[in-house]
Parts: sequence; C-alpha cells; structure tokens
Amino acid sequence: IKKYDLDHINYLKIDTEGHEINILESYSWSIKPDLIKIEHAHIDDIYAKSLLEAHGYLVYTETSDIYAII
Repeated sequence: IKKYDLDHINYLKIDTEGHEINILESYSWSIKPDLIKIEHAHIDDIYAKSLLEAHGYLVYTETSDIYAII
C-alpha cells in the first residue's frame, strides 16, 4: 500500500490455504477494501467473520467463501 501510494482498494481476495486469519490480524486497516472475499475452508469462519464485523463490514458466509462489504 505504501510502496504504490494507494488510497483505495476496491476488491481484496484472500486465499492462502489457512493463513487468512494471520493476514486479517496483521492488516493495518488504514485502507478498508470495499469488498473482501476470503476462502474459509482451512480457518475458523466464525472468528474471521467477527474480525471483519469489528472493522465495520457486513459479512455473508457461504459454503467455501466469506464475503465482506463495507
């Protein structure tokens, strides 16, 4: 984000085979993506949902994916 001087993120997809929570917990949230899609096959989807909701997202969980909309 700093390297490319970004001020807005439209869409963020996270599919890192079990490391999604690490990414969410370490992200600064200085820029909140409009839409986030996360595969939750290898993580606690309830915890991931609560993390996203804590940052103001409306969260929908499907069979394999979580969608978060600001």
